Amino acid sequence: MPVSTNREAQQKVKETLTEMQRQKYINEKLAGWQADRAKDQQQAADDLQKDSMTRGPRGEEISKWDYAMQLAENAVNSEQTTFNDWRNAMMNILNMASHLLDALVIERKQLTSSICNTFTNILGIPIDQLRLKMSTEPEFFLPTLKQAVSFDNENKLTLKPLESSDGLDMNGKFDALYKKGVNMWLEENGYKPSPQDGSKYYNEDGVQLTKETFNTLKDNPNNGLDAFLSREHEVTYTSSMQP
Repeated sequence: MPVSTNREAQQKVKETLTEMQRQKYINEKLAGWQADRAKDQQQAADDLQKDSMTRGPRGEEISKWDYAMQLAENAVNSEQTTFNDWRNAMMNILNMASHLLDALVIERKQLTSSICNTFTNILGIPIDQLRLKMSTEPEFFLPTLKQAVSFDNENKLTLKPLESSDGLDMNGKFDALYKKGVNMWLEENGYKPSPQDGSKYYNEDGVQLTKETFNTLKDNPNNGLDAFLSREHEVTYTSSMQP
């Protein structure tokens, strides 16, 4: 791969990584705002549910609506043979009216809250997008790309999928490019892949690259694999050997 083409490829990696970080930031922001709305709505619903309950005559928890119905039934079915019986029945009716009013108010609040939540959730999406446009994005720092490199007992090169130091989902985006970089580095060191088996490498004398030789070349502080891949661009690579 010519130097100019390599630099263009690395620039594409840089731009893609930056966009991936930006998208991750946006997704986290949107999810956070959505979670905050859901939490506030749930808290409001819990508060309304709590307000809709009261204690019955035996101390049991009961809805204000059901309690009002019980009081009304007691007032209607009670025997009223004396003035006190009549007065107690009237007190039950007044008490029932009070609880019924509370129950109706709570029911109206719950209905209003449900409607408001629907509109809030619908409008929340464009509002969040507007908040994103008005907010200042953080500076994105390029992560280090990590890949496990190994030679097996048959002296075959194996590469595991690239990983990002900041947890980005790489999804195999740069694996092929990374392998090309490894091949370029090996070629710079005098080794080319075999036409019959691309995982085996030989020099011009037909000597196969071994695991021991690969490790020695890779760990060279000036011309090792990491130094080669990180040369002349801002993306940093690290490779780890697998057992």
